[in-house]
Formats: sequence, structure tokens, C-alpha cells
Amino acid sequence: MRTMLRIRGEYCQFPGCMAKAATSEVDHIVNFQSGGTTFDNLESLCLHHHLLRHFKDDKIRAGE
Repeated sequence: MRTMLRIRGEYCQFPGCMAKAATSEVDHIVNFQSGGTTFDNLESLCLHHHLLRHFKDDKIRAGE
């Protein structure tokens, strides 16, 4: 699944980020308990944006 995910999206999926998916982490779009581990529920995020997504202070993904 990880290889297929990197083929689907070549870069970090955070808007404007150009970090290569090959060095990114796999993230669940909908949390694991609610969405499970299916291909459609996964995306590549660089370490910075993966941490930002999980530790943000009630900000939406676009940073607003």
C-alpha cells in the first residue's frame, strides 16, 4: 500500500508542500478508528505537516 500511495501522489499532500512522498509518512485522512486502513483513507505527509495535522490548535488543514 505504501508503494501504491507514493505512486498516486508524488509529493506531500499538504497544499503547497513539495516534499517528496518517498521521504514522507503515511497518514490516515479519517482517523483509524473511524475509517480503518484502506487505500482511499491514506495520504502522504512530510514529517512537519504530519505533526502539524495531529497537533494543530483547532486550525483547518489549509492553516486558517
